[in-house]
Amino acid sequence: MSIVMCANEEPASISAPRSLAMRRAHARDRLETGFQMWPATGSDGHGAHLIPVAYAWDD
Repeated sequence: MSIVMCANEEPASISAPRSLAMRRAHARDRLETGFQMWPATGSDGHGAHLIPVAYAWDD
């Protein structure tokens, strides 16, 4: 996806990064309500490798 702008247009504003507390809360919510994740690895010249992982969160 690319963004095309004319010379007289201002770039869209970018929202501030989320705080550490907000990122932790989002991650915890995803772990508590989800059951599957796709961790990814990568290396030079070999691209990304996605690995499906099923899990149960036990707090």
